[in-house]
Amino acid sequence: MNGGHNKHFSLAQEKILTDWMDRLISSGFLPRLDLLQDRANLLLAAQQDHSSTARIVVGKNWPSNFVARHPQYKTQSSAPLDLVRASSTTTAVLDRWFHRFKGAMHEYGITNSDIHNVNETGFQTGACQRTRLITWKTTAPSQAYALQPGK
Repeated sequence: MNGGHNKHFSLAQEKILTDWMDRLISSGFLPRLDLLQDRANLLLAAQQDHSSTARIVVGKNWPSNFVARHPQYKTQSSAPLDLVRASSTTTAVLDRWFHRFKGAMHEYGITNSDIHNVNETGFQTGACQRTRLITWKTTAPSQAYALQPGK
């Protein structure tokens, strides 16, 4: 363990978490603070003695403190985006996204048979509420949006 402000993780384990966040951010999916907390707790669970009933987890402020300890990251607010507004997304924006998606498929060896479509209303219950998202500090200030059913 590395002591100091973060008694739970070694530098190598923190790198696992920053690499995970970098992969998400580069794919256009900005992780929420609660997702970072979940990922950290999974990493802790993997290193714990499973014979013990006491489970060590990170605290509620840990994700914000983690982001503050890593100067390459910042948080920004998200805002709900009606489906009507989302449908105005341009072809150029979609082309850029699919170009990045195909690049990630190639980089990580993902085949078409690995891809599944999920189309269910309400699949991410509560995901459209205003929340804090993690992104790189070098990213231009912008408003991040989460889709919600429109009128």
